[in-house]
Amino acid sequence: MKPKSERDCPFCVKEKGRQGSPKPEMPMAWSLRKGRGGPIKKLSTQGYFCPNPECEYYMITDENIHALVGYGSHGKQEPFQDLKCQACRKKFTSRRNTILYRLKTQSGLVEKIMWLLALGVDASALEEVFGVREITIRAWLCRSGMQGKKLHERMIVELELIHVQLDELWGNVKSNGRELWLWTASDAKTKILVVMQVGGRTQEMAECVVHELKKRLKAGCAGVQHRWTAALFLCVDIPLRKMGRPGWKEAGIGADGWTAIWSGDQSSAEAQNGRSRAEDVGGGGGRISKGAEEKRAELAE
Repeated sequence: MKPKSERDCPFCVKEKGRQGSPKPEMPMAWSLRKGRGGPIKKLSTQGYFCPNPECEYYMITDENIHALVGYGSHGKQEPFQDLKCQACRKKFTSRRNTILYRLKTQSGLVEKIMWLLALGVDASALEEVFGVREITIRAWLCRSGMQGKKLHERMIVELELIHVQLDELWGNVKSNGRELWLWTASDAKTKILVVMQVGGRTQEMAECVVHELKKRLKAGCAGVQHRWTAALFLCVDIPLRKMGRPGWKEAGIGADGWTAIWSGDQSSAEAQNGRSRAEDVGGGGGRISKGAEEKRAELAE
């Protein structure tokens, strides 16, 4: 086995072949374009953006630049603020792109049920207490999961991590009898889940997890840059080759001792330290298994 690099990742190779579209320039602030006339803006629109993809202020959330203003409200049980883009004349509600979009249920009830679901209360019990159908509660749960994924992709970026843990959790789906694995990559200090994916225990899945982790790290993080990918590939390769009974394995990566794990640099002390850690993962419990000893002998040759 040899330490792997970006050249061995099909996702990295595919991205390099694509030519990314140039980033659009920031348009002129609408307050400077429209002039001094008109009423004074009283409603803060910070954090909102025009949902029209053809508008030049699309995806711009800075209220000092975009052209959003308040446009009344609607709703019988509770008022919903409406917004309007003065550039393209697009009207939309402030609940757009949220879990509450087009829901007639009060936001306080939805929030309370979501909190109870997060605490482990069964959906059938919530149906008896609040009088909301279980299928409706599960639909809210699905929408909240999709919204959480959007927030994760937007906020968990440009991270500076020193120690990352890669875990595999086994689970059995009773409906179809399939064995699924939950792949997670978390920060050892803050316990932030940087990556979480569900799939099989295959090399392709490991490459997908590592590739997503690389995209969420800041360029030049801990001085190792793309060598995080090489170190993680070295960690997951031995457990993947040893397809034993279901369980979980943990691989820790620190800034010290991992920076020199790279193809053609196997003679350094850091690479030796990295190989010994990866072999400890294959044996479990801090002991080096027989397969790991054979791998060490192959690497030594």
